[in-house]
Amino acid sequence: MQRLVGTFVLGQPSCPAGHPAGSWFIVSFGSKVQQNSASPCAGGAATLLNPGTVGLPTGRFLPDARPTFDGQGDSLSAGVIQPTLFGSQKLGMATSPDDVQDAPDGPAAFSAPEALTQDGNLVVDLRALDVTYRGQPDSTCASDAGNGCWQEGSEQAAGSYDPATGAFSLEWFSSQGFTGASAGVTFHLAGTFVGRAGVAPPGTSLSGSPRYAVTDSAASTTSSPASASAQAPATPIEPDTTVPAPPATSLAATADSVGTAGASPAATVLRAAAAALVVIIGAAALVTGHP
Repeated sequence: MQRLVGTFVLGQPSCPAGHPAGSWFIVSFGSKVQQNSASPCAGGAATLLNPGTVGLPTGRFLPDARPTFDGQGDSLSAGVIQPTLFGSQKLGMATSPDDVQDAPDGPAAFSAPEALTQDGNLVVDLRALDVTYRGQPDSTCASDAGNGCWQEGSEQAAGSYDPATGAFSLEWFSSQGFTGASAGVTFHLAGTFVGRAGVAPPGTSLSGSPRYAVTDSAASTTSSPASASAQAPATPIEPDTTVPAPPATSLAATADSVGTAGASPAATVLRAAAAALVVIIGAAALVTGHP
């Protein structure tokens, strides 16, 4: 068991044959997806994420820009990802010790991201991750009581890591949707880890329990303190188009998927979820119009 200390640097995304590869996210409502009129991938079902100026560091925070939003309410947080259009406005991504959604003035609620790897499996504590989207012009999360700031991380984002090349793939689902209270979001990041591997703390495990220990004491059982009721549901960015998912069928692997042999329970579950989303994307790719 090893702990990775460094930065997950995102690679350039692509969308071969209508399937997202690299880093991307999908906003879903149960078995349907909310299309992004600004995305050409899979009929707008998937939004590709270009690399930011830094990447996703472990062991330290990469806070939101100050101000977090420009004069049009677009996010200026460009460290993890390049600010990305969803509909008519740009979203950003950062990590912070504060619950920027419900308690942006503190006290600190999260530890810095921590990454653990064993036998090619990867688990990252990403509770500190937030997405900023549709904020008040020239504001920060703290100055506007968390408006436009969303806790979108996970206690156990899971994926794969190749120690020989540094290649990684990481995925998680957040039930906290930034486009409305009923939406969930699947995030997928891929690229290269730059840093070093060290011995993990005693008692650390990637298998067995659905929770894992990041220190000698167990991690919190709450993936995020954010609640959907903390903010009023967002007004739809544009008329939404949803695409029903067809019955499950056999699926081809995406460009950066990995095998499941020896995978941790969390990684196996997330890969199954990713396969289901590929079905949804396949249906969405048949849609030629945008809202």
